[in-house]
Amino acid sequence: MLKKIAIVLTLLLVLTFIATEDISAEEDFKAALLVSGNVDDEGWNQSAYEGLVLIQEKHGWDIAYTETVGQAEQYDIMRSYANQGFDLIIGHGFQYEDALRRAAEQYPDVYFLQIGGLAENGDNLSSAVFADGHSGYLPGILAAGMTESKKIGLIGAQALPTITTEFAAMQNAIKNYDDSIEIMESYIGSMVDVGGARETAIAQIAQGVDIIVPIGDAAIIGVIEAALEEEIYVVGWSRDQSFMAPDLIVASLVQKIDLAIADFAEMIVDNEFPGTNKLLGLDNGYIKLDYFKDFVPEELVNEIKETEEKIINNEIDLFGDMAR
Repeated sequence: MLKKIAIVLTLLLVLTFIATEDISAEEDFKAALLVSGNVDDEGWNQSAYEGLVLIQEKHGWDIAYTETVGQAEQYDIMRSYANQGFDLIIGHGFQYEDALRRAAEQYPDVYFLQIGGLAENGDNLSSAVFADGHSGYLPGILAAGMTESKKIGLIGAQALPTITTEFAAMQNAIKNYDDSIEIMESYIGSMVDVGGARETAIAQIAQGVDIIVPIGDAAIIGVIEAALEEEIYVVGWSRDQSFMAPDLIVASLVQKIDLAIADFAEMIVDNEFPGTNKLLGLDNGYIKLDYFKDFVPEELVNEIKETEEKIINNEIDLFGDMAR
């Protein structure tokens, strides 16, 4: 009997040791994030930071990040993280593609991830790509259904393909809903220029716009400030922003960046990092138009939900004549 107990105890110790080694091995991983703005911008960059935190909470990884990264310093910051032994380095935005490609080639044992781009190399570089038009078409219907002046404003931080493509889908949706609606499309030239965004929004409002869809980072805050001053509607972007203007943000287009980042980290843990692009869309739950205010007409919400199903089933031409 004592011999059997000793064998059982030995097996338990071995199993405990193996389990401890697995946890420790995972906790040895480190992830770093580069963002062009601040991680508390209540938008695009904050969602990425929350993905970094999710990696830490879910897998026990060490994390680090660098804010307000300029184009010229992207590559050097990535090299610094790689030389410090970081396993996953994330460039958050379309503008990181060149630096990520260079770094991935120089550091083949490090994983690199682009959010909102197309960088891939079949090995240690992948991108989380938002499906073209999936973020733009539904907000276009919402804006068309909510405008009373029949004038809608689109304000982009910069004329990047990831922004202009969604505006093209919005314009197509708006024109399909009501061809008589006038659309004003403007660009600020900066992801973080809150003042410039506010001035651009004020200028559109002065021309009769009564609802604005902004795409950007911290710059969106300037659009919301203008909306509060002039009491016009706004569609939130990339995350639920309703708390910033509870009576004016009619809904928010949510891009689940945090979950995408955590999913790629899990692929590394499972030795399944693809080295290719992963498409994020309405069909796999990474994009959602949500958090509708009670005053949004029920028939409009139902139309948006029906349209979402049609998009998922490839029954809608998202761009029509607006393709760019």
